Amino acid sequence: HDLGLVFAKEWGDLYGREDSLGLPLQSNNLGQREYARVITAAGVKRMAVVSAIGAGPNSPAFYNRVKADSEAALRKMGFERLVIARPSLLVGPRDTLGQAPRPGEALMIKVFAPISGLLPASIRPIDAQVVARAMCVALHQSGDAVQVIESSALQQLGAP
Repeated sequence: HDLGLVFAKEWGDLYGREDSLGLPLQSNNLGQREYARVITAAGVKRMAVVSAIGAGPNSPAFYNRVKADSEAALRKMGFERLVIARPSLLVGPRDTLGQAPRPGEALMIKVFAPISGLLPASIRPIDAQVVARAMCVALHQSGDAVQVIESSALQQLGAP
């Protein structure tokens, strides 16, 4: 079985295989780790997860340190294939996912929209569907057991 921790709607729209599970997770990382333990016990071999640009144990941002901690926990679980996506600012409808509005994020999207094409791909806002496509492709490529994909590579890999 495969499991993609991406937006369930995009996963289902983009990757409709019977043995794939496009299950939404709780947004907190503790929920993701516990869920990963359960699915590993159920025999899931491959997993894709959305982390964050700049995730690292020494990041000055608490959010990025928590994401790094979650990544480290997932790495220890021994998946046959683990894809960790680190997108920049995600663009796309959040209300259809039942998520609360994020005013700060909405403001950043409006600020970056006119200059988005001028920004380096590494920090350019990225559509959630592009991330989902990239994760689907990467999950089924051969290579290292763990693949971390930064935002610029997600832009290329997930391009329509």
